[in-house]
Amino acid sequence: MCGKVGLRMNINKTKVMRNKFASKSPVNVTHNNATTCIEEVNEYVYLGRLLNHNNELEPELHRRRRAAWAAFNNIKNTTDALSCPRIRAQLFDSIVFPALTYAGTFQKSQSDPRSIRKTISRNLTIGTTSEESAQGRYPSTIGCP
Repeated sequence: MCGKVGLRMNINKTKVMRNKFASKSPVNVTHNNATTCIEEVNEYVYLGRLLNHNNELEPELHRRRRAAWAAFNNIKNTTDALSCPRIRAQLFDSIVFPALTYAGTFQKSQSDPRSIRKTISRNLTIGTTSEESAQGRYPSTIGCP
């Protein structure tokens, strides 16, 4: 059907996920005179978000945290060599934060922004003191010496 309107289906990337009301019969697609059975999965990543049967967010949040830590570890040597907290914060904001929030439209609690800021300060070892935190002076608002 998709070929009739000018679209092409990538058989290798196409997956099937069913709810409890769907038929259990296999999904077969004929392509170039060959019939292929489409793989059935319980979860998959679609447009940057992990989808599953129960719409559970916990696996998605763990996946994003792992992506953020991987991005952070890629720039750790660079941030360790920098003495300017503002540049460190800008690196974090431009590299790590997008990995954490990519396709990010998930329900956040009120404490999430505060815990993210604390994690940023702690792991980048920027030197934000508790007094600076109480005044709302986080890495992005602290100037370079």
